[in-house]
Amino acid sequence: MDLYDLNKSYPSKRGDVFHSLQIFVCRVCDSMTNRVIIGGYPGYGVRVKCPNSEKEWHNELKKKIAWLDKPHPKKYREELGAEICELRARYKNDIENDIKGRPDFLQKRYI
Repeated sequence: MDLYDLNKSYPSKRGDVFHSLQIFVCRVCDSMTNRVIIGGYPGYGVRVKCPNSEKEWHNELKKKIAWLDKPHPKKYREELGAEICELRARYKNDIENDIKGRPDFLQKRYI
């Protein structure tokens, strides 16, 4: 399988889907992927989507993490942080990675 280096040349037509040499890690669930989609509005661009983003538990976790970024009393932030850790532990076995080929794990980026 050909892996494309995003720092060099890669398919650039809107709708192209390929796998990159770089690894992308989801900030929500810590899953990894190297699947890249060219697209976006208004033109071209590299898009990477978490392989778990369509799952209900992923969206619930994403909302709680976004809520944690808002100003709250210390006690509430601690409770919310504990709840996020509990959800991550509960769904750890449901996380799906989408790694193809032999990517460079030293080139991790976050999505």
